[in-house]
Amino acid sequence: MSRVLEETDCPVPSSDLYDRGYGDVGIDFLTVTRQADNIITNPPGVEVKGTGTTAYAWFVWDKDAPNGTELRWFKPGYKARYAS
Repeated sequence: MSRVLEETDCPVPSSDLYDRGYGDVGIDFLTVTRQADNIITNPPGVEVKGTGTTAYAWFVWDKDAPNGTELRWFKPGYKARYAS
């Protein structure tokens, strides 16, 4: 996710509580004092339960959004359109 966002030429600080091979390691975003205009999280993994699959979502918080926080689906094909 960070690599795709970095293609916008904007700074993209990346971190994780655990070493997953990318970004700063050992950063708990619930306790860190680092400031950010926006936060995008990607809860890890997909769980296979029986014959179904539970997928996780990305959450984007924009503190300057005029109408507060809202959750919306990305349109189908979004990943293919923007991923390299």
